[in-house]
Amino acid sequence: MKLKAVSGIMLTLLLTSAFAVLFNPVPKALGSPQVLFEEDFESYVVGSFPSDKFYAHWGGWSVTQEDANKFLRSESYSGADYLLRTQQKFPGNTTIELLYRADASGVASGFPAIRLDNNPIPQVIFPGYFGVHTSVWSNKAWVDWEYSADGVSCETGMVDLGQITIPIQPGLWYKIKDVLNGKYVSFYIDDSLIFEYDVSSLPFVIDDFFVTWTTWGQKDIDNIKVSTLPPTHTLAINSSPTGVAFTVDGVSRTTPWSGTYSEGASVSLVMPETHDGYVWSHWQEDGDPNRIKAVTMDTNITLTGVYAPAPKPVGGKATPINIPINKPELPALWVWLSTIIFPLVATALYVKRRKKKQ
Repeated sequence: MKLKAVSGIMLTLLLTSAFAVLFNPVPKALGSPQVLFEEDFESYVVGSFPSDKFYAHWGGWSVTQEDANKFLRSESYSGADYLLRTQQKFPGNTTIELLYRADASGVASGFPAIRLDNNPIPQVIFPGYFGVHTSVWSNKAWVDWEYSADGVSCETGMVDLGQITIPIQPGLWYKIKDVLNGKYVSFYIDDSLIFEYDVSSLPFVIDDFFVTWTTWGQKDIDNIKVSTLPPTHTLAINSSPTGVAFTVDGVSRTTPWSGTYSEGASVSLVMPETHDGYVWSHWQEDGDPNRIKAVTMDTNITLTGVYAPAPKPVGGKATPINIPINKPELPALWVWLSTIIFPLVATALYVKRRKKKQ
């Protein structure tokens, strides 16, 4: 009986441990991106509108199904007023990504497009109102914005960022993404960077905003996700002496140099063997003599490569060697007389006698 009782207790403990592992959530790694918003529309009834997560100005958006996939579709409008926006607002330093598709009129009028604004009531401005629109139109990338400091007058701007290399076709799904990272907004199509724009030049800060999509033509959206960016850390590379050319992930840099990386990123550093009369010695921080180093960015990192003066040649100062130069000897006098002078004299006498006989 005691054995059965002990066995029962052990079984209970094992089951309890198993359930604890199965049902306790696994904590996320520190610094990993946090998903703030995510929607694929699969839980909604076809023909309905997800009003718990979105607001449709003037309506016209509904859940649609093709094969086994559900998505949100707008009616085919000839204006941009039938916009859609999230009910939730988001902070800066975030990534907004989704699948996007449009018909021919939607492509021609501006595709794809993401708008970030802080306006709870579309088309009504207020003090501090802003809106930023990233889009592709007429095979060019654009950023346009508007801002009202007083709620009465409104500043506007439109920036042509040049031709794009990806041909946008109607009726095809594209993955589009806006990345707000500090002073820049980066716009991607199918994970290819289309442009990067310095938003620090704008008269406002992009923060506490709604995500909005405007409509011109028929447009479909799916798999929307908004997430925070992972924390970033600074990598600083110095050297003694300074001005050393080295590589970071294969890209040439010169000390002193610094760069920003996402947490957990792996960075490869290669310092040269020699530099301007100096030779590689070690890394100052840990004494590591290996000039090739891989670092993992889990905190701010500063590294200093130390170089020592190149050693002098063995043997000290070189001694000059005198090598005699052999000059050619002058021919003896009798050689000159016998080979040059005597024949000349004899010839002259012969000529003179010949003249007398004549």
